Amino acid sequence: MNAPSIPRALPRITDLVIRRRFLRLVRCAGDLHGRWLWIGARASNGYGVFKYEGRAVGAHRISYALFVDSIPEGVTVNHKSPVCGVAPSILDVRPDHLELMTMAANIAERNRRRASSIASAQRRCV
Repeated sequence: MNAPSIPRALPRITDLVIRRRFLRLVRCAGDLHGRWLWIGARASNGYGVFKYEGRAVGAHRISYALFVDSIPEGVTVNHKSPVCGVAPSILDVRPDHLELMTMAANIAERNRRRASSIASAQRRCV
């Protein structure tokens, strides 16, 4: 497996035209968790992408920069569970369902979720 690339910094985005363009590609899920689902383009890994300043940027990163704050270089934007016990969705771009994490913490969280998912599946199959 290739080492993950270092995420680029992303400044706070205040441009209302970009905000409107972004929100046209979001649909409220209508579920109890209030997810904002990305309906725009997707990368091969399933994550939403948004064209910003001539390059494809993760839709969740754009959402964070639009509605929360800037993202420092080397920091990832993690999808957190909207409520305890509900798996996060990589297509959820609701700002309060996102959090900044170091790359190491993000990888540890991903591994913890995978282990929990495997253990849960094994319990159901026994």
